[in-house]
Amino acid sequence: MTTPIPYIFDIAFHDCFWHGLIASPLKRLGLVAYCLHLSPIQTAMVTSVRDISSSYKVSRASHPNEHAAAYRDWIDHRLYQLSPKFSFDAVLLDHQVRDEISVNKETITTPSIEQMGRVPEDKVLIALIRSTSGVIMNGRQVNGDMIYLASGRSVQCITKSSVQSDFLTLDRRFFVERLPLANLPISGSNGFELVVKPATGLTTAYHRKVGRHFDLLDGDPLFSEIDHSTESLLTCVGEMLGGGTSDNDTCPNASTRAYIVRRSSELFVANCHDQEFGVLDLCSHLKISRRTLQYSFEQVMGISPMQYMRIVRLNVARRALTESAAGAQIQGAAFDAGFGHIGRFSKYYSDFFGELPSATLQSGRA
Repeated sequence: MTTPIPYIFDIAFHDCFWHGLIASPLKRLGLVAYCLHLSPIQTAMVTSVRDISSSYKVSRASHPNEHAAAYRDWIDHRLYQLSPKFSFDAVLLDHQVRDEISVNKETITTPSIEQMGRVPEDKVLIALIRSTSGVIMNGRQVNGDMIYLASGRSVQCITKSSVQSDFLTLDRRFFVERLPLANLPISGSNGFELVVKPATGLTTAYHRKVGRHFDLLDGDPLFSEIDHSTESLLTCVGEMLGGGTSDNDTCPNASTRAYIVRRSSELFVANCHDQEFGVLDLCSHLKISRRTLQYSFEQVMGISPMQYMRIVRLNVARRALTESAAGAQIQGAAFDAGFGHIGRFSKYYSDFFGELPSATLQSGRA
């Protein structure tokens, strides 16, 4: 007699009793023995429910472009290393729980990083970002006791020390239906960006729950355990948003100088291939003085606009060299990044990254 399908799913989803009484190897043995009595279609249904390996990925990157490519949902995601002679090191834990939910934990040990990208209109980013020097998100100073939300918006994140991020990405429809949004200024399908300060202790609880979620994944979890962990995370997010205060009330708004830096970054990244594009072009586009641009970069980033432009060009060239195909030339990568003199480019490159462009090119082909 064939076992009914609902009973199969009852075993797959509601095995907490087994979890409390029997060690994991015995659970698996019992499930295999059980599956011997099922049809091939039923067996596939049970095992596929319990297999999470394809939805959980750990990515370690030694180059900013590798780390940027590991992000699942961002559009045009880019990372630029702003401090010289630091080796880049980043780890991203990525769990696609269901189609509408992904959980991520990111650690970047390299100081002074700029991240730029866009959150799609049909997604919502909910991020807790911790760094000893604080984090600037689109001009806002965001501390470890604040939650950053964005949907349908470009994001610029500047960090000056190592950073750890715990974030969820939700389908926007699921976000609206599942979480309490009554006290947040979110309406319709328009893009939004908010900084929310939850009640005391909730961000710490959220950080711990994300850590436990991935500790669970690194073990031998049952589906029901993953489902319970995900629901616990969503409940915690609901508590943070439902009882928190939005940036319209108490959190700092983007300053004029931070806005200038953000717009300058966007303009320059779009034109960095142009050797003639420089500081005066930024001033002309933004209708500000050169002194205002200088002060803005020094206050927000700690470097001058000239230094920033050179660093971005070096990062663009490094990306081209690490991703190059056989036959690629250093000169081509330098010119495409806006450097007109190959000798000066090589010196700037080795001073910043601690190796010659030829070494990067060679390692990219290895």
